Amino acid sequence: MDWNVLDQRAEQLVTLVKDGHISDPQRIRWALREAYRDSRQFLDGRPAPYSFWAQSDETALMDLIAQHKVSLKFFDENTEIPRADWFTPENVSSEDTVYSVGLAISRLWTPLAAGVTDAELAEVTQARGAVMTSIREFGAEADAAGQTAAGRRAILEAMSAFQQGDIRTPEAATLPSMPDWMFKVIEGTFQKRIDEAG
Repeated sequence: MDWNVLDQRAEQLVTLVKDGHISDPQRIRWALREAYRDSRQFLDGRPAPYSFWAQSDETALMDLIAQHKVSLKFFDENTEIPRADWFTPENVSSEDTVYSVGLAISRLWTPLAAGVTDAELAEVTQARGAVMTSIREFGAEADAAGQTAAGRRAILEAMSAFQQGDIRTPEAATLPSMPDWMFKVIEGTFQKRIDEAG
């Protein structure tokens, strides 16, 4: 991508949020994280101001990130690791495992599951049930690896990061998060197993 295009896209996203043209909280988080990503690539390690990225652009972006409490955690510095390696002793408590599980959850979370299609309620319910089943399978894999507590804690952290928009695939970036009831059902089940495991 042309460096000037990165700068222009970052400026445009900042302006859209600043002027209220993007107002949905989920889309605001997505737009500001994208603007941050593009501007960092444009700066390429240089401090602002640089070239077309003015100090006013940098200040506006960082002020909006602070105003909307946009987290920059799990931002490009983490590596996705294979599912078979999530719950190994050396990986189970790592941010890379949390990041990888979060991406897996994000890939499961389709527009149908998010309830943003014209599908019947029964289809949405079925899609959400499939997501819950898959996440429970992650927990079962942690149990099988002898990492019930640490593994399930990592999954819960990944779920929270997904809910907050900190870990999302581009396809799920602007989708609504899981309904609170759904998150709490999974969280309650997992926390019970963590407590039992000591």
